[in-house]
Amino acid sequence: MAIGTNTTDLDYLDAPDQIVHLQPNAIPALLYKLRELKPDANDKGSAKGLAKTIAKAKLEQREDWLEHNSKRRVNPEVFFSALSKATSSNAIVVTDQGAHRALTAELLPINNPKGFVSPATLNAMGYCVPAVNAIKLANPDTEVIGIVGDGAMIINGMEALTAVREKLGAIYCLFNNSERTKEKNLGHINWGAFADALECGYFPITSNRGIDTILRRALKTADQGQPVILDIYIDYSRKSHYAQHREKAELARLPSRDKLSIVKRAIVRKIMGSIKQKDSV
Repeated sequence: MAIGTNTTDLDYLDAPDQIVHLQPNAIPALLYKLRELKPDANDKGSAKGLAKTIAKAKLEQREDWLEHNSKRRVNPEVFFSALSKATSSNAIVVTDQGAHRALTAELLPINNPKGFVSPATLNAMGYCVPAVNAIKLANPDTEVIGIVGDGAMIINGMEALTAVREKLGAIYCLFNNSERTKEKNLGHINWGAFADALECGYFPITSNRGIDTILRRALKTADQGQPVILDIYIDYSRKSHYAQHREKAELARLPSRDKLSIVKRAIVRKIMGSIKQKDSV
């Protein structure tokens, strides 16, 4: 759903095959468009039925994610569920550009009409940390939570010094997967030493256990005016629906020969990864 923007401003990969486009002067049409969704048969055509349909779909999505085996890393649904319970209903959540942006939009409940702030397209990596600082400066009595990837943290992470100097008490949830790809070759970074150097609070979350307790400690530290970095060993082995759509859109634009080449490389990586995992065990 594109609200208040022109379709020419949208990256073709950001837009799904079917898009509800509302110009700034057509916001009232939103209610009409929502009625086009299919509610439960027992409450067809009613707002109550539509709400039930959405709630049911969200519950099924949550249960599906909880069944996903994240092994020794943090399941995104487990983390977002704990974060939702720990923060107030008027908290403001800010994301950067990356896989975490789509996961946040899909899995984290937002109860504040102005509670989700995100860059719109792909050219904004490094957005989160300074945006969190600005929003916290403008809303000093509101919890402001940043969701940022490790690559984006490298770009503008030093902006946390502003939060330290101004005693903002912001929280930066660092989604750390230490992934090596053709776009990113970060390897291991000592984020604890980074947080100490900036005089930020530092709390690592290495598994699904004890997240509630860690979040309470982090929020208590932030309430005292000290910014906090939550180092979350996130599991990216399962992709968001948005990421899956992007892959399909990219694949659909390629010639058949290139598609076959991509499939072959994926099979080789899968086999070689399984062999390496067995060797390490």
